[in-house]
Amino acid sequence: MRTYIVALSAVIAFGSWISIAHAEDVLWSTTVQKHFWFRDEGGDHASYPMFKVLSIPNISVAYHVRATNADTGAIITSEATVPQGTKVQFEFVPHVSADVYWFATGHSADSPNGDWIANAAQTGNRCASKDYFYGPYRLGSITFTTYVPFSVNPPTKRVDGLSGMTCTGISNDSQECTLNQPGTFNPQFVFDQTYGKFYYQRTAVNSGRDLGCGRASEPMYTSTTPNPPLDIYYGAKVSSMEGQFTLMVPQQTIPFTLTVEDVPGGPPTTPSLSSGACTVGVPHAITMTSSDPDNDPIRYGIDWDADGSVDQFVPPSGYVPSGTSQSANRTYTTSGTKTVKVMTQDQGGLSSPWATVSFSCSQPATAQCADGVDNDGDGLMDQNDPDCSSSSDLSEFSSIPPPATPPPGLPTANLRLTVPSLIARGKTVQVTWSADNVASCNPVIGTNGDSFPHLTLGNTFYSPVGGRTSSEITKRTTYTLRCVDLNGITHTKTAVVNIAPNWKEK
Repeated sequence: MRTYIVALSAVIAFGSWISIAHAEDVLWSTTVQKHFWFRDEGGDHASYPMFKVLSIPNISVAYHVRATNADTGAIITSEATVPQGTKVQFEFVPHVSADVYWFATGHSADSPNGDWIANAAQTGNRCASKDYFYGPYRLGSITFTTYVPFSVNPPTKRVDGLSGMTCTGISNDSQECTLNQPGTFNPQFVFDQTYGKFYYQRTAVNSGRDLGCGRASEPMYTSTTPNPPLDIYYGAKVSSMEGQFTLMVPQQTIPFTLTVEDVPGGPPTTPSLSSGACTVGVPHAITMTSSDPDNDPIRYGIDWDADGSVDQFVPPSGYVPSGTSQSANRTYTTSGTKTVKVMTQDQGGLSSPWATVSFSCSQPATAQCADGVDNDGDGLMDQNDPDCSSSSDLSEFSSIPPPATPPPGLPTANLRLTVPSLIARGKTVQVTWSADNVASCNPVIGTNGDSFPHLTLGNTFYSPVGGRTSSEITKRTTYTLRCVDLNGITHTKTAVVNIAPNWKEK
């Protein structure tokens, strides 16, 4: 048994931008050396429409992640050691208001929390207690209380560094991964750069009458100096401002280390794959073979589009003995090169590396049922040949393989086909048939458009007990059974249904 151990920690500092990363959290904070102003849209302050609200805020943004055992739900900490085959769910903890907090010089003794809103838009929760900043204060007969919401746009998130694991996305940004190989893995949670904005709100009470929450504002403006250094309810000119403020929050990462312990026996072998010619519209099969060093039962996971995720397990339920080959097929609708990946998984959850097979799909051969040629040499051609009905007009004799060199001493084919020879017009008949010592047979075809598939047992093809019921017969109809025997020779059996004359006595 081998064990791999790595210790990891990170502290990153960029001037006043500080990021401290550890196992499952990252905290970013900065102090903004600016003064923040609200633009009053009222008519009483046309010359001085800006009200200073806060100065030099310190802002903190925290992100949280976790890793859990996907089978048990137990928390897995960074630098933990887990057995080979463990399924780990890497996920981002949902943002909450307390993950954003700030304080500023001035009047407030509180540290308001923030909001996570797309595009850092203003919150719909007006004058919320968590956004309280200052008050009450009076202007004439009106008493004001100030609230300063701070909104952060939720960042785009992803998990990097998953090479060597078999992973399936469980959401837009979280992953469930099977740790197939022993060693040390260093996935990394990434929070892309984002941004935040301050807003201004206030409540008002006029001579005891509550005027509610008003002054929903655009993002606040900033200045580098308190120009002019006046109290909160005085104004400065718009021209002295720098413009609306947006706080940029840089990309943050949380590294996570896992040590995978070698398990005796290990995972199954990488499967060997085989694949024949591929034709558009025809099921194309691949065959997979693998074994497990502990002789555990196995199954195969097929990634039909080669994107790294299992699309189909074979068998669809349960497992097969180690070393058992399995096949699966898919029908392609377009021509060109196709790539399929396959892995093997044992009953204990250990998975092999991916195996890859590529092949080219071509369009089917040109249809023979309208080419004016008797392709199978039976004296009938195109739509007059029942083969064209049985093979969806693709080709004459298409569903019977070409004759092979006949092995010596094989038994002779025996074909039987029975229908009533005379019926009244518009009636139906029972069609019964069987064929012994044959390799393959076309469906039984009637010139009235009937087509009946077979039941099969070994080298025998036959009808259900009692036969198959025809469609209504309105004219002379011929039924044909055509098979290839074990020597590769074609045999044909026909039976005719005639229409009885309609006699009238005089």
